[in-house]
Amino acid sequence: MSESDMTEAKKNPLSQTLLKKTGRALYLALLYTIVIGLAFLILYPYLVKIATSFMSLDDLSDPTVRFIPKNISFYFWQRAAKGMNILTSFGTSLYIAGITALLQVMSCAFAGYGFARFKFVGRNLLFFLVIFTMLVPFTTIMLPYYLKFRYFNVLFTKLNLINTIWPNVVLSVTGLGLKNGLYIYMMRQFFRSMPSELEEAAYIDGAGLFGTYFRIMLPNAFVTMNTVFLLAFCWQWTDTTYASVFFSTKPTVVNALKNIVLVVGQDLAAVSSLRNIGTLIVMAPLALLYAFVQRSFIQGIERSGIAN
Repeated sequence: MSESDMTEAKKNPLSQTLLKKTGRALYLALLYTIVIGLAFLILYPYLVKIATSFMSLDDLSDPTVRFIPKNISFYFWQRAAKGMNILTSFGTSLYIAGITALLQVMSCAFAGYGFARFKFVGRNLLFFLVIFTMLVPFTTIMLPYYLKFRYFNVLFTKLNLINTIWPNVVLSVTGLGLKNGLYIYMMRQFFRSMPSELEEAAYIDGAGLFGTYFRIMLPNAFVTMNTVFLLAFCWQWTDTTYASVFFSTKPTVVNALKNIVLVVGQDLAAVSSLRNIGTLIVMAPLALLYAFVQRSFIQGIERSGIAN
């Protein structure tokens, strides 16, 4: 556009409006192109896994077949379901992840409320140590954890708690479980954002410390607690670090996914397809869970202060 045309456009309000709309349309087109491109890059591996999961043995060995199978087959789905023993592994993982997540929510909410509302000597140092637990690699404490629960001392009696749920119970209740530092931080940030007038009114009515916590503060933290529960459940469901120490022989979904290759032997194409299907089976409950609770999950992230 020449200089005279630009001058004419400035004099004409209609031309200015048209230029603004054109610029906004180009901006939106570029924005959507970037978003769609990033979404495709993220979803591409999963789309490939889904496409190949419905291929037959002949399709896997056929170089002309890329993404669309010639003959849709559920052979590998059946073998994967049988090899993973879905009902048993899903039931075991649901039991462990559900109880662990529930205990983590209770302990982290209690600890987060204490850090947010009470002033005591060493509070900042203790909270720093809580955050520091998120930075410690599990490999550095893996052996002490194993020995502690392999020879767990109760009333001068040593118990073997390995391959039971008790290591998770003990760690979750004491605030030392998987990602507990993050959950305590989230609950602390939420309780800090609540007005102090709520507590003061409860104290005037004679509620007391515990009454105020359980009857006033905790019900208001339901959305953040729900987010913490979902994060804890998802991390525990797919956990391979703690599970390798505490549940090495338990029939969880992660252990079942590791052993799925034993179903087909050494056929590399079949092994790859079974692993893809096993991964999709493990991820399916989490995807469905997020689809139903995504609004509550996002609200909890916003209220916890992580997104700020």
